[in-house]
Amino acid sequence: PGERKATAYVASVFEQIGLEPAGAGGGWFQPFSFAAGASLGADNRLGIAGLGEPFEPELERDWRPLALSRSGEASAGVAFAGYGIVAPGADKVPAYDAYGDLDVAGKWVMVLRFQPESVPAEWRRHLLHYSDLPYKAAVAKRKGALGLIVVTGPQATASEQLVELKMDAASASTSLA
Repeated sequence: PGERKATAYVASVFEQIGLEPAGAGGGWFQPFSFAAGASLGADNRLGIAGLGEPFEPELERDWRPLALSRSGEASAGVAFAGYGIVAPGADKVPAYDAYGDLDVAGKWVMVLRFQPESVPAEWRRHLLHYSDLPYKAAVAKRKGALGLIVVTGPQATASEQLVELKMDAASASTSLA
């Protein structure tokens, strides 16, 4: 209710000062959609081919979709891109490019969660911004990837935890599977 009152007030001020509406249907407002949350669908499934026999990991035990991923089917090969981090150098920290010359166009990109454990603390601080999942997804998308698979490395402290299915301000949906 507060939002409606506030936007009605702004529209009335615009009208009072002589502005012309340019919204939908000649009005003051423009509808738009946004993702307000994420939940598992009835048809969530993951199949892995090429192992001899079909393998279908169990949802919520072996895998979980990312809140930022799109719905739909996607079938392609997989390319491993390490931590999936692409970061410029800064001060004493060198540039970091987990993709190098890797061609991921039209493929699933498998990346490790978090950031490298074996780098100096100064590097870890610099890489923090480039290590979150929305950023890694944006990099994969820019490089032409079809989808993103996030796995937790064996050295990570959260090795037994799946990525949570939750939306936040940085988790806008992408066109990645």
